[in-house]
Amino acid sequence: MVEYRNRREGPIVKFSEEGFWGGIKSQLNEQGYVRYDLGHSAMDRYNADIQAFREKRVASSGELSQQFEQAQILMTQYKYGLKPPAEIFDLKRMAKYLAICDVLGAHHGAIWHNQRFYYNPVTSKLEPIGFDGFGEAPPSHPVMMGEGAMHPASFNQNDLISGLFLDSTFTAGYVQYLAQFASPVYLKSFFDQIEPGWAARLNWLQMEFPEYQTSINDFSNYAAIIRSLLLPVNRQSLKVRQVAAEQGQQQVILSNTHSFPIEVVGYSGVEGMMTQTLSQHIILPGLPARKLLTRLRRDSMIRDFQSVRYLASEAQALQGPEITRTIAIPISAKIVFFKPLGIDTLYEAHIVKWPLPLPNTAAQQLFSKVKVQSNIWYTVKDKVITFKAGARQIDKPVVIPPGYRVVVEAGAVLDFVQGAFLISKSPVQMIGTEEKPIKITSSDRSAQGFTVLEAAEKSVFRYAVLMDCATSLTRAGP
Repeated sequence: MVEYRNRREGPIVKFSEEGFWGGIKSQLNEQGYVRYDLGHSAMDRYNADIQAFREKRVASSGELSQQFEQAQILMTQYKYGLKPPAEIFDLKRMAKYLAICDVLGAHHGAIWHNQRFYYNPVTSKLEPIGFDGFGEAPPSHPVMMGEGAMHPASFNQNDLISGLFLDSTFTAGYVQYLAQFASPVYLKSFFDQIEPGWAARLNWLQMEFPEYQTSINDFSNYAAIIRSLLLPVNRQSLKVRQVAAEQGQQQVILSNTHSFPIEVVGYSGVEGMMTQTLSQHIILPGLPARKLLTRLRRDSMIRDFQSVRYLASEAQALQGPEITRTIAIPISAKIVFFKPLGIDTLYEAHIVKWPLPLPNTAAQQLFSKVKVQSNIWYTVKDKVITFKAGARQIDKPVVIPPGYRVVVEAGAVLDFVQGAFLISKSPVQMIGTEEKPIKITSSDRSAQGFTVLEAAEKSVFRYAVLMDCATSLTRAGP
């Protein structure tokens, strides 16, 4: 194979599969079934030896032996993530190989114990060798290994491939090849080239597997789905929101909602024309895919949904939040321009002037902090809040959640000052007398209201006088 490709002689290496299959055999013998999450330690890829093909021949050659030693170093660096991908692999070939796996649905060959590499003694880098990349019928949800690329949450220590996608150079090359190989023009040319041998090979396969059927259209349809998901949506995939503006500058926060990384490159005051480029482009990681079943199948080799239920919580933990960046640009800018990492096509995103939504509304925040307990203004007993008779100056907000009954005794005078207010979602009973009326007032005219809101029962006001204090009574229902 190496000679056929006109390459310099060098060792072909892999991670040993012996421990993996030995652990599976042990499970089948003892349990009768396989659980990858409870596998024997011998199945762990970190415990796998690094082997060379035709090892006796390699050992008998001083030059090949030295090359194999160097290849082992690179494989160890790859296994433990000790070096950047560019120092271990021929990035161009590696990116091309994984893009091919995606377009053809040949992910089986990317599993760690199916990976094969050629050590190039000229470049001292590893190059991928396609092996065991069989595919099943194209799934309805395509698997693209680069989804969520460069996002820390996408890194899975049990998946060696995922570490490559933390590297921007590798990811850019992968996206370029994925777009190229999935394009209709490229696919037509490729399939036209291989079509003469397609029928013969299908016949050979059907001699052993009579019911096996496939067609070129299967791959074309699968690639069409990939194309529809690979590129961002204009004015949607990048969210830009203004968070501050002063002295001719605005602070904007950038977030990528696309599943592949994007590169923010410039801005403008008009649509359709970028008038200013950023001095340093900003790369935003892809948002990790939220297709749990697809993710589980990809990482675990499992195809039966029933058998992956126990992995759901682990997979859910991999769904990371968006990563944002904040930059300062002129207040005149209205559009931010970006492009997919690795592809020179510009997209636009409008700057939204509205502030970022808070986690809770003002009303939710107000009632979430309530602690109802007796104080200098009222007493609490058996879900009854009682404002006793007499004058009280209230200088803090009084917030009463549902489930209580509020009683203001005859002769009570409640003076709300310093912007204080009362808002209650429980019914209020204020029953004064002609001789002892109840007074609700604001001596400094700063009160922000006396409000009964959505109480489950009617409130009762008799001989109650409200002065210099806005009043609102609102009930839910008739």
